[in-house]
Amino acid sequence: MRFFYWLAFYVNRAKFEYARGARDGFTSTPKSEEKRLVDLLRAQKYVEAIKLHRELFKSSLRDAKDAIDALLVKYDIKRYGA
Repeated sequence: MRFFYWLAFYVNRAKFEYARGARDGFTSTPKSEEKRLVDLLRAQKYVEAIKLHRELFKSSLRDAKDAIDALLVKYDIKRYGA
């Protein structure tokens, strides 16, 4: 019974996130903030981009890193330090 409760919780949460405009588990960022983050990434300032994301969205380090990695893939930016 407990399993079905948790399953229903996660399904409803996924529907809510999708309704908010989330895609692939990441919430969409406003265009001006996304542009600032992309500019930092193109300048090869990966750590500064993570810090800015955490400051703007009050996210955890893990969530900020995942969001920045998603932006790297979305805009096809290569990290030279990795």
